[in-house]
Amino acid sequence: MNPTAPSVLYRDHDFVAVRNASCAIPGYLIVEPVDTVETIGELPPERAARLGPLLGQLSAAISKAVDADRVYCLLFAEEKRAIHFHLFPRTAWLLDAYRAHLGSADAAVSAPQLFEWARFAYAADADLPAGIAGWDAAEPGLREALSRA
Repeated sequence: MNPTAPSVLYRDHDFVAVRNASCAIPGYLIVEPVDTVETIGELPPERAARLGPLLGQLSAAISKAVDADRVYCLLFAEEKRAIHFHLFPRTAWLLDAYRAHLGSADAAVSAPQLFEWARFAYAADADLPAGIAGWDAAEPGLREALSRA
C-alpha cells in the first residue's frame, strides 16, 4: 500500500475519517463532515450532536490500535478552510523522540510544538524509529476498532 495514499478508514452518512497522507505516524487521522462547512456552527444540529461522541470513539480506537498515551484533537482550518479535525496519536516513542530532539529527557511537553515538530520530522516519506510499527502493522487493528465506532 502506498503510505501517502489517503485511504478511508471510517465513513458514515455524516463524517469520514482518512489516513493523513502527509505524515508517516500510524493512527494519524483527518476527520471531516461529508458536506463541506467552514465552521462548526454551520453543522446541522443533528450532526453537531454526533461530532463529540464520534471524535471520542475514533480517539479511543486510535489509542487502542497504536498504544497512544494521548490522542490530540485539533481544528485549525487554515490551509483548508473547511473544518477538519486532526486526530493525532502521541505515543511514548514519539514523546521520547521529541524530548531527544529538544535535548532533554524530562522536558515539559508542549502539545502544539510536539505536533508541529512531528508532522515535519515524520513526513510521509520519513522512516519511523527502529522497532516502531508503521501503518501497515497498525491499519488492520485500527480498521477493526473503527468498525465499532
